[in-house]
Amino acid sequence: MTADPRAGGAPTALAQVMAERGLRTDEVAAAARVNPATLHKWSTGRFRPRGPAAERLAATLGEPAERLFPHLAGRTPLRAALDRHGLSVRDLARRIGAHENSVYSWVVGHYQPQPELAERAAAALDVAAAEVFPAIADRLAHARAAVPAAARESRSDLARPAERGEPSRLAAALAERGMTATGLARAVNVTPSTVGKWADGAAPTVEHAEQAAAALGVPAADLFDRVHLDHRGGRAGRLELPLVPDAPTVSQALHTPATGDSDWAERAACANPDLDPETWWPDPTEAAEQARRTCGGCPVLGDCRQAFLDDPQTRRQGADGIWAGLPGRVLLALTRDRQAGRRLASLISPQEATSARLAADPGVTRPAVTQPRTGRHAPGADPAERAAHRPGTDPDRLWPTSGRQGVAR
Repeated sequence: MTADPRAGGAPTALAQVMAERGLRTDEVAAAARVNPATLHKWSTGRFRPRGPAAERLAATLGEPAERLFPHLAGRTPLRAALDRHGLSVRDLARRIGAHENSVYSWVVGHYQPQPELAERAAAALDVAAAEVFPAIADRLAHARAAVPAAARESRSDLARPAERGEPSRLAAALAERGMTATGLARAVNVTPSTVGKWADGAAPTVEHAEQAAAALGVPAADLFDRVHLDHRGGRAGRLELPLVPDAPTVSQALHTPATGDSDWAERAACANPDLDPETWWPDPTEAAEQARRTCGGCPVLGDCRQAFLDDPQTRRQGADGIWAGLPGRVLLALTRDRQAGRRLASLISPQEATSARLAADPGVTRPAVTQPRTGRHAPGADPAERAAHRPGTDPDRLWPTSGRQGVAR
């Protein structure tokens, strides 16, 4: 509740409505479940209610909240829908498996969500997506037209298992194997509350999804409908990857060895003349399920991956395409993340040098070694040169983010 600087002037709209209907303050307060003194302050204009309380009072009186409280007229449609349902930004973020900061940016109107997330948010609020996100109404209509109704219903159901009163696929797998959320949390090295969020529809990281799938002995696509990329900074940190049954797993896409056959493209699953090549160049908002399922049976997955990663021009121009069963931008982000975090450790381990010993000799601190070892920070030029002196290698191989060549930059 906030003070209204215009208090003391003409009667408020709330006071006028109550007077026209002959309603007493205590009657309205009891029906709207507010304190009579608080309602009196609202009716006199001394204070203004926040959105949820205003919506509750408006519903009691059968009037639009914007008529009773003009200060609410500037709300975004999403903010108004949240207020009507009495939900916070955090509540909506948890229901649809999105980051709280992202949902806040939608609520205040700074950014618009991707169509799939917009549909999830609208379904959680029981409204049409175009109603709460009018700025992207055309994109929403195009996305819905491009996805079969059955597929939309399937993904929507997976995103809201708790609202339907049904267990999620993860919860069902835990119950089937007699494993608790705490047991899975220990196996994956996360908190039990994190496992609970996954069961409610939140997206795990790629690594956590793989670990959970290994612990339960099922494919990750049977547990989660999507994963997010835990990449270090930049726009890649916000990438999400829908999981498609029968498509190559992330591990298969990254680690299947190339055959080295120069004619690999002729043996690729996508070379089938009955398939539309445009299927492998979907709109960035689409899951490209058909293309990724086709890649699941491809005998030259590793060759396809390397053809994309090894050619700088292909990396620049093909980021929107599907390569080795993954979107190009996702494949790039995953490759950079996994390469950068392991370079230093792989060079230290064969020489049996601990981070403390490596830091002691060249005169660099232990954090300067351990942080690049985990891929969190790249050291400055001088410490990098001194640390490189001990293993006997070039610093470009130790810290690829400061290197001059290669995919990991």
